[in-house]
Amino acid sequence: MRPSRSPLAIVLMASVVLGTACARPDAPGVAIAKLQSEIVFGVKEKAALPQPADVPGVTNAPVQPQLARANVIIEREAALELPPEDLFVRAAPEQPTKPRPALRAASTCPEAALNAFPEEPAPLNVPKDRLPLEGLYRWKKSGTSPAVKGLENLGPQAVSGFEQRIIRKVEVIQTDQQIEVAGNIAQREGKTYEYEFVLPNLATGGLAAFTYQVKTNGRSAFADDPVEEGGGFRTTGEPERGVVLKRIEPLDGSKGGTFEPSTGLLLLPLGIRPGERFSSAAVDSTTGQTMQIEGRVIKPVRVDACGEILEGWQVESVLRTDNANPIKYTYVIAPQLGGTFISQTFEQGEGAQKSALTFSIGQKLPGAVVPETAG
Repeated sequence: MRPSRSPLAIVLMASVVLGTACARPDAPGVAIAKLQSEIVFGVKEKAALPQPADVPGVTNAPVQPQLARANVIIEREAALELPPEDLFVRAAPEQPTKPRPALRAASTCPEAALNAFPEEPAPLNVPKDRLPLEGLYRWKKSGTSPAVKGLENLGPQAVSGFEQRIIRKVEVIQTDQQIEVAGNIAQREGKTYEYEFVLPNLATGGLAAFTYQVKTNGRSAFADDPVEEGGGFRTTGEPERGVVLKRIEPLDGSKGGTFEPSTGLLLLPLGIRPGERFSSAAVDSTTGQTMQIEGRVIKPVRVDACGEILEGWQVESVLRTDNANPIKYTYVIAPQLGGTFISQTFEQGEGAQKSALTFSIGQKLPGAVVPETAG
């Protein structure tokens, strides 16, 4: 805000403006140029006083105001002395020696700009030179969890914040070269590898290790005419022809939650075909536990990883485990990141027991996690 000027300052400024407008050059031959100004001070005219009649020397004519004129000449080479600045400008207050703390600390998880784009679009398959990057990742979480027992009247509980997940034990199992027989491709070039995804266990609150297998050259009924079904098409092929869940193991020492089927549960066929519908079933022969999924590949979607946009393929599915209520499971897998997840949403139950949780990646590259500052 500009400091307010005093009345004296306003008069001084008006004088400078008026003086400049009346400037005219001196006669030729003058060595030093001069600036001549006429400053006219106007005085408010007072009402004429009544005059007595028939008094010698007194007239009834109105009194004329006298004009005070002064010729002011300023030599250009002379220093112009201005009035002290503090006459019309208040001095700025002294600055504190210590900077003031910010009203709000900057968030360690900023939002991406509205015009931000992913550095690399999601391809239809894992590039042949890519594998998941091992390390520690921060994930965001939001949504609602079922009401606390005994407090059902409060409804579902809000969930927010962050959690840490780990990608580890990346291991290439097999590398295949393309094989042609009589001009036909008998085997496509590709590879099969596994990685372990360690994350908090939703059921127990501890940690659990999910082992995924990725096969980039699995055989499917790609050449056959697909069967149209509800805006998509259904295909068949190798049971493990893409990203597959191979094992779930609790890391708290218990074996009660272990799930290790002989054939993994297919979560995303590779190469990707938008609109493809698939189904898969996995059975643990030791425990008798079963897991089934009905899924459909939707489209590439973008995920905000705390300021950096990542892109992956979205899959909508219904997941069933034994006699539990079905789970609406929507997830996003990024082939360019080695076939790893960048978003997961679980919806289950109704009313006070409804759970709707979304987890999404908060950093593209692994590394140390910075503690979140409320922002």
